[in-house]
Amino acid sequence: TVYDTIINGGTLAEVSGAVAISTTINNDGVMTIDASSATNTTVNNGLMNILSGSIVTSTTVDSGGSMTLTDGSATNTTVDGGSLMVSSGGLATTTTIDNGATMTVSSGGLASFTTVSTGGWLKVSSDGMATSTTVDGNGLMWVSGGSATGITLNGDISGGVNGGTVFVSAGGNAQNIDVNSGGKLFATGGEMADVRVNSGGLLEIHQSSTVNNATVKSGGTMVGTLGSSTINGTTVSSDWGADVF
Repeated sequence: TVYDTIINGGTLAEVSGAVAISTTINNDGVMTIDASSATNTTVNNGLMNILSGSIVTSTTVDSGGSMTLTDGSATNTTVDGGSLMVSSGGLATTTTIDNGATMTVSSGGLASFTTVSTGGWLKVSSDGMATSTTVDGNGLMWVSGGSATGITLNGDISGGVNGGTVFVSAGGNAQNIDVNSGGKLFATGGEMADVRVNSGGLLEIHQSSTVNNATVKSGGTMVGTLGSSTINGTTVSSDWGADVF
């Protein structure tokens, strides 16, 4: 077990078969976790690599820091201005992305219980998958080439119009989506199903998209340009007053 380590620029630390507790990575320092575990790690302008069979918990990736997750797991990660990449068997659970942070899930990666907050950006691409995602005010999610299920879009904390935004573009597939007040869902060539547009929410459909089983509730809005899109099984509340296409 390794305690209270500080890794500075030019330093390469590899933890294999051990436990690292309370590590700080600064100034282009690099830490690689291979078949090991780490807890309470802070990445400041450095890089943390999580490899096969490793388990990391309670990690903070600050602005300028990066974390890559390949064939390992990470729980309770906060990406606060930094970046997180999940791929090839990596599993990220209970992740918060905010303050300009980015998270990319691709090629066999899985993200579950992710919260995208102010200024955060989540991209699900290239056979990546996301489940149980919440996109809050000024957060952004883009599903392109990957899949997502269980998305909740919320408004900003002041109740204004700058709510969470999700784009589902070509090759992307999203299902089981709740668009709450201030939330905005855009179909831009991808496929989506089981969409519920609640009061104050927006569903906008563009050409070459497929939307199945959308429910637009009272006060919700569905607009767009039909073009070559396919829309099946849409239900609109009887007192719904917004324009459709």
